[in-house]
Amino acid sequence: MTQEEVLDLVKRTELRTVVLNECHAVRHSGGTPSHVKVSLESNMASGRERVDYMFKAECALSAGDSDDIPPVADISVTIVVNFSVSEGREVSEAAFKTFGEDVGILAAYPYLRQNIQDLSSRIGLPPLTLGLMRRDDSSPLSAAMFE
Repeated sequence: MTQEEVLDLVKRTELRTVVLNECHAVRHSGGTPSHVKVSLESNMASGRERVDYMFKAECALSAGDSDDIPPVADISVTIVVNFSVSEGREVSEAAFKTFGEDVGILAAYPYLRQNIQDLSSRIGLPPLTLGLMRRDDSSPLSAAMFE
């Protein structure tokens, strides 16, 4: 895979849909969370004229950063982003993967953030806001709660 192949793919794609596929929030106790662990996973399905990316953000909220402390709440949101791909040269799996990491997540992330913030409020917690995505940083995603 070359950078040229990814740039060609960017030129040939259009964002079609962004769909909330699944959302889940559960409050395990009335405690006040002070620590949030955020994880993000992704999957991809590609075809000749389309590519779909699924992004799932999971937030585990606890009253401390020890694994021995029971959770206060768990929140998860899954977003599916669909792109159409116009005719052109065949696209490698690696190019689709890079496109998802560079472009697909940027389309999904605001929806993940908004739904996580909404769900945290609905279960009686202060709004939980996902931190910024840092493209060239390998640090994990963060989240913050402000009353």
